[in-house]
Amino acid sequence: MHRRRTFLLLGGAAVTAPALELLLDREAAYGGPRNGGPLSEGVLQQIEGSLHDIRVLDDAQGSEHALTWTDGMWRSTAEMITTTRGTAPLRARLHTAFISLCEQYGWMLFDSDRHEAAQRVYQSGLSLAREAEPGPGTADATANLLASMAYQCSHLGQHHEASTLISVAGRHQSLSPGVVAVLAQRHIVIAGRSNDPDGVRRARATAYEYLDRRTTEDPWWTRWISPEAVDSATGRAWLALKSPVRARDHLAGRLAIADERYPRDRLIATLDLIDIQQLEGDVTTALTTGESVLATAKNVSSPRLHRRLSSIATTLSREHPSLATTTFAQRTAAVLA
Repeated sequence: MHRRRTFLLLGGAAVTAPALELLLDREAAYGGPRNGGPLSEGVLQQIEGSLHDIRVLDDAQGSEHALTWTDGMWRSTAEMITTTRGTAPLRARLHTAFISLCEQYGWMLFDSDRHEAAQRVYQSGLSLAREAEPGPGTADATANLLASMAYQCSHLGQHHEASTLISVAGRHQSLSPGVVAVLAQRHIVIAGRSNDPDGVRRARATAYEYLDRRTTEDPWWTRWISPEAVDSATGRAWLALKSPVRARDHLAGRLAIADERYPRDRLIATLDLIDIQQLEGDVTTALTTGESVLATAKNVSSPRLHRRLSSIATTLSREHPSLATTTFAQRTAAVLA
């Protein structure tokens, strides 16, 4: 309860104020470092390459494996912003890389159930986005950060803040089509959790519209967005709206694709399917599905999803006591230990 109360202090006005300030043009562009060494193309390429590697690792193995590495990179990149000298184009790239890094590190902290820390990291990116000289990709990176921030608020039940943040994220006129599709995918889930079925339909239509508009110029980090990812989000939204039949129809599209690059996303969709089976009272099938996902859960280091799977196993054992549900709960605890 204490952690929840503390996060609410971060999750109200403090969350949305920096985002809303992005709509205002009151601050001068970031003035550059006070002193320090030169910023080079080679160093920037290393930062951008490391960010790519972190994203790939997080997608494949979950958040916990690279948290220490990412924390060090986040701190050192922030230090470079205040202590290095460079041309305007190089500094704009450094700022964009830091905003992207804040989104990635914040998402990893969120996936690790470290919500207050995630919020602080997100806000550091927003602060720079508001002050820094914009460059190619800055608007896309900032919108993606806001969308991840909105998703976290929605996950924690802060639906008003989530709606505000996702709305601000989409207001920039020059976003890449792939980024707009990512925002719409996030909006689908936010609308479902906010009890807004019409919003789910609108966001889904937007996601498909902009998926068709994608070009090779879109940011590389939008490659994960796909019709299957939109189906997964739509299923999750209808599940939140207590419509298991519609949820199942959309999740079927995601689960039919065995994409080894994104095991965490497949794990989420499978956990959603188990929730549907529980809602329908099909305990036997829920147990079978649960057993099938244990190996994936062991290999995906995501405390957020591990906690959810543990909760599913505990609920099945408590509400449907039997040897089968007890055994599943024990196996789940052993796998996730």
